[in-house]
Amino acid sequence: MGAGANALKLHYRDNDGPIRDGDLILVDSGAKLDGYCADVTRSYPANGRFTGRQRELYQAVLTAQQAAIEATRPGVTLGELHTAAWNEIDRAGHGESFIHGIGHHLGIETHDAGEIHQPLRDGAVITIEPGIYLPEEGIGIRIEDDVLVTGNGSRVLTEAIPKSIEAIEAGMARR
Repeated sequence: MGAGANALKLHYRDNDGPIRDGDLILVDSGAKLDGYCADVTRSYPANGRFTGRQRELYQAVLTAQQAAIEATRPGVTLGELHTAAWNEIDRAGHGESFIHGIGHHLGIETHDAGEIHQPLRDGAVITIEPGIYLPEEGIGIRIEDDVLVTGNGSRVLTEAIPKSIEAIEAGMARR
């Protein structure tokens, strides 16, 4: 978990930075059940409301993730999913700020065996996790879900965790 500029670090582990009003908090977490891993990331506004700029950037990442999820099906590669997401982030003017791959295979290990140019097969589980990182603004945003490749497309296994701007703000208003 990293807030503010610490959200720029892909895996911030120190967990010693303060959370300030107006910061975005990036939470990358996981679990293991019956030997299989889950891996999910969300970005939340510390004060419960996205600023206009945060909203714009967050929506660009969400749109990119949705494009990659919609493109997920057997025969497609992680590289092709990366391109689908990158095109959306680039359209929003931030292609150079998407600094990592779209995701990874998920299974017995969090980063399971599988290559970026390997065609996906029915039954594979991958993560889809685009992000935008703007050091000059102290903003890092990533949205990650676990996605099952199915014969007719895909199914988001972590869909119960809210990720729309409206759902996040509504949930935080109840705290």
